[in-house]
Amino acid sequence: MIPNRAQAWEILQKYVKSESQQKHGMAVEAAMRYFARLNGEDEELWGVTGLLHDVDYELYPEQHCLKAREILEAEGVDEQLIHAVQSHGYEICCDVEPLTPMEKTLFAVDELTGLITAAALMRPSKSVLDMELKSVKKKFKDKHFAAGCDREVIRRGAERMGVDLDTLIWNTVLGMREAADAGFGDGAVSSSVSAGCFPADMEAALLGYSFSRDRVGRSRAEILCCRKGEERRFLKIEAVGEESLRERQMLHWLQDKLPVPRVVAEAEQAGRQYLLLSALPGEMACAPARLAQPEQTARLLARGLKQLWRLDISDCPSVRCLEQKLASARRRVYNGEVQLEADWQHDFLHTPEQILQYLEQNRPEEAKIVFSHGDYCLPNLFLQGDAVSGFLDLGRAGTADIWQDIALCVRSLQYNFAEFSTEQVRMDAFFEELGVQPDARKIEYYILLDELF
Repeated sequence: MIPNRAQAWEILQKYVKSESQQKHGMAVEAAMRYFARLNGEDEELWGVTGLLHDVDYELYPEQHCLKAREILEAEGVDEQLIHAVQSHGYEICCDVEPLTPMEKTLFAVDELTGLITAAALMRPSKSVLDMELKSVKKKFKDKHFAAGCDREVIRRGAERMGVDLDTLIWNTVLGMREAADAGFGDGAVSSSVSAGCFPADMEAALLGYSFSRDRVGRSRAEILCCRKGEERRFLKIEAVGEESLRERQMLHWLQDKLPVPRVVAEAEQAGRQYLLLSALPGEMACAPARLAQPEQTARLLARGLKQLWRLDISDCPSVRCLEQKLASARRRVYNGEVQLEADWQHDFLHTPEQILQYLEQNRPEEAKIVFSHGDYCLPNLFLQGDAVSGFLDLGRAGTADIWQDIALCVRSLQYNFAEFSTEQVRMDAFFEELGVQPDARKIEYYILLDELF
C-alpha cells in the first residue's frame, strides 16, 4: 500500500520517538511536497516518502536504509516507496541508486534540510520563514558550520536533479516553510477539514476536502491546498486589511478580463479573511523546468506585463500610483509596521525611515500609467506552453506606473535564476521582448519602495 499521511505519521511515531528526528522528517516531507507540486507529480506519495525516509535511523543507525526495507515491508508499504526511502542513502550507507525524479529529489534534499535547519536556528527568529538564499549559501561555504551535513552529497543531488545548486537550496527553503509553525495535522498536513475550523459559509464549500499547507512563494497569508479527488482549490487566509480587501475587490473586477483565480467562496471571521479560489492551469514561472529555460521564461514574463498593460483601466477601482504608494509607505513606517530583512544591506540606507526619506527626496517622474500587478514576480505567474496562463496574489494591484512591475520583475529574475553568468542574456531578452529600454535608476527606486511593504 501507499500510506496516506495519517497512516505514515502513525508508522513514523511507532519507530521514531525523538522529536527532533520527527521534525526532520516533517521538514523533508514539506520539501518533497513542494517539489512534487512544482513538477506536477503525486504530492501525497512524495510527501509520505519524505516523512518516512529515516524510519529506521533511531533504532538502527548502523544499518540505516537497510533496516528500512524490513520495517516498511512489515507495515505493508508499497515497493515504490521502500525503494525511494533506501535510495537516499546511495553511496553513503547502501547501494540502492536513486533513479526516479522522486528518488533523486529525496537524495538531494535530505542533507540540505539539515543544513537549512541549522542555519535557521542561528537567526534571531529561529525560523526559515525569513530565511534568504544568500544566508544559506554563506553557511554552505563555511565547512565548519553544521559539519555533519555533507556538502558533496548536496552537490551530487543537484546534479542528479539537473538543477543548479542555488535553485535547489532556495526551493528547499520554500518547501521547508510548510513545516514551520505547522498548525494542521502534526506537520502541515491534515486528512480532512474538521467541523468548526472555518466560518460556516466556508465549511459547506470545503466539505469532503483534504488539505495541506502551501508556502510556495513568499506570501504573508496562510495558503491551504484543498483536494477532493482530482479537484484542487486553494484557501487563502489572512488578516483583514488594506491588501486583503483589495485582493478580493480586484479578483472580482478582473474576472473575464485576465486569467485570475475564480472566487468560489469568501467569508470573514474574527478579523480574518477567507478566500476559496479555483486552481490555475499550468505551472509556476519558478518551476524547475522554467528555471532551466531562462531566456524563454524572461520573454514570457515580458509578455505577461504587456498583457496587463493592454487592460482598459478606465473603471479600475484601485489606484496605486506613486502618490498613493508613498502615502501607504509613510503610514507603515510611522506606525512601526516595516521590518527590513535580517540580512538587509545597503551602502547608506539602513533603516525604514532612511529609505522613506530617500524615496520622498528622489521621486521619479511617472512615465505611463497602466494596470499594475503590484507584486510581479515568478511565483505569482503561471505559465502554460508559451503563454502566461494566470496571475496570483493581487493585493497590491491597481493603476500605476509601468516601472513598478518592471522593477520587481527584474529583481525576481535575478533572485530566482541563481546562475548569474547568463544574467545579461536574460535581461536583454526581457527588455527586448518588452520593447522598453532599461532604466537603472527607476528599477532601483521601485525595488527600494517595495522594501517598505
